[in-house]
Amino acid sequence: MWRTLVLVTILGLAGCSAHQGVDVPRSNDPFVTQVPADFAKSSASDARDPFEPVNRGAWVINYDVLDTYLVRPASHVYGDYVSQPVRDGFQNVVLNLEEPASFVNHVVTGDFVGAGTSLVRFGVNSTVGVLGFFDVAEKMTLSRRSKDFGQVLGQIGVGDGPYLMVPIYGPTTLRELSGDLVDGLYFPYDAMSFAMRAGKFAMNGLYERTELIDREPILDNSLDPYGLVKDLYLQNQDAKIGKESMTETDDSLSDFMDEIDG
Repeated sequence: MWRTLVLVTILGLAGCSAHQGVDVPRSNDPFVTQVPADFAKSSASDARDPFEPVNRGAWVINYDVLDTYLVRPASHVYGDYVSQPVRDGFQNVVLNLEEPASFVNHVVTGDFVGAGTSLVRFGVNSTVGVLGFFDVAEKMTLSRRSKDFGQVLGQIGVGDGPYLMVPIYGPTTLRELSGDLVDGLYFPYDAMSFAMRAGKFAMNGLYERTELIDREPILDNSLDPYGLVKDLYLQNQDAKIGKESMTETDDSLSDFMDEIDG
């Protein structure tokens, strides 16, 4: 679902370590040295984020409006009234739809073992697993090996491009956005209506957001949530293509980002 708001909370996992380098505006009151954290802004120019003023506007829409009044309440209701096995089953259906694209991307990079795994997983789970609700392939020791086209581009040397914060869609880069568009061309997406794609997007986001409820305070209490999300999102993208290793303090973030980005 709302990918931004999901990633927003996820990226808060590494919380406190990203607060360095943020200047806090001063109040005109000589007895007050700083204003509440909500007004904090990153003062350093970031070459990775040439559209920062626009991106921060989109951040307000995603985090202050959509997450506060729609996504967060919905995720709490979903978590409270739908059991974990049922939530996992619906998420399995969503992830099963991504197996064909993973198959193609593994083939493109010459990983025929990974391609075979994605192909068999899709066939087994779509039939015996009831459209993927039950991950039968996992029981057959065929673990998911997701690969998106953004990873393919990164592995052949294509840079991230500018960082983007897109309303509703969330944090991304030009490379990742291009990769998502290409992945959307494959079966079964090419046979899905806009409503079906939107439903898949919503179910995926709702599941991921629900799994992160316990970590909401980390981002809520961050001095500069926008800067924190940006730094950790870009760090995770580097880790996905093996560009650099994530620090020990980010191990839990890596696990959750892998779950989201595949």
